Amino acid sequence: MNSKLNWALRSALLATVEEREIFIDKFSSVLEKYTGKDADQSKEISEHILSGLNSLREELSYSAFVESLKPESDVLVEAKISKEDIEKLNQNIEKLNQNIEKLNQNLEKIIHQEEGV
Repeated sequence: MNSKLNWALRSALLATVEEREIFIDKFSSVLEKYTGKDADQSKEISEHILSGLNSLREELSYSAFVESLKPESDVLVEAKISKEDIEKLNQNIEKLNQNIEKLNQNLEKIIHQEEGV
């Protein structure tokens, strides 16, 4: 990922995560308005989404750190991809997929709990 785009995404996510209560209040009010959920349910869903955003921010930070260790960081060079680089990329993608899966599982639990209520 382009380091400038990575920085921009991390900055936006950091602002969201740092303003935790504001995000939860505003997002939960949007959920209440458009889904008809009550305030408690909307707040709980918002907290889970914020947790997922925090995980994404951490993954982007890790990715930026790894990228900064490369000597040719953010410089256009002829693409030479080693098997190790492909393996690292696959591992990072797998971690991201696991975080997304956890977020989906949490959201499904919330939805099922709400349907049972």
